[in-house]
Amino acid sequence: MFIKSPGHPGFFVCGMMGRFGYYNIKKEIIMKIEYKSMFLGLILGVVGLFSVLFLIGNIETEFSFTAGGPLNIVKDGPVYEAQKTLLGKFVNAFLERDAKGCADLYAKNAIYMIPETPALEGYDTILDSYNELFSYSLVSEMKMVEPVVEVLEMGDWAVVRGTGSSTEIIKGNLQTKTYKWVILSQKQDDETWKMVWDIFNYDAPYENI
Repeated sequence: MFIKSPGHPGFFVCGMMGRFGYYNIKKEIIMKIEYKSMFLGLILGVVGLFSVLFLIGNIETEFSFTAGGPLNIVKDGPVYEAQKTLLGKFVNAFLERDAKGCADLYAKNAIYMIPETPALEGYDTILDSYNELFSYSLVSEMKMVEPVVEVLEMGDWAVVRGTGSSTEIIKGNLQTKTYKWVILSQKQDDETWKMVWDIFNYDAPYENI
């Protein structure tokens, strides 16, 4: 039955529905909306989770590709032996006081970091430093070794860690120094390796005799 609403002329309400029937329908509509919102939120959450996992996977793949493959610490194998060869050439050139022989083992844009000295950048600067070092004739006899401890292999790149010791006779006095070093080397087009970064520091505050 329809009746005219006394307070609102021109509008009609359904008398059979009643106040409570209206609120029950309203509540049911709200619940349906909430369920739909929860379902939509769940779907969006799942999509977001898979998106993040996919992104992480892409980052890992990109990093592996850029680094040339999975990171791998080695103590033998061709890359390890190549670093031993590189360091062996350096030690021989150093003992022969061959400045160019030492500098030629560095890349053109290499950075050489030695104790208590600003970083030496570029081939020419590194060559000048070895020329200056070998210009002094105080050392009458010298022995030096720089064994490779381990190599972090990264395709055409390698991080090399090692130790060193040098024994010098200066003005008749014997002096032994021990130190540790790390280099970043890169494989060249001719299959040889050159140092891109080179840093070392002594195990103790040695003083020149």
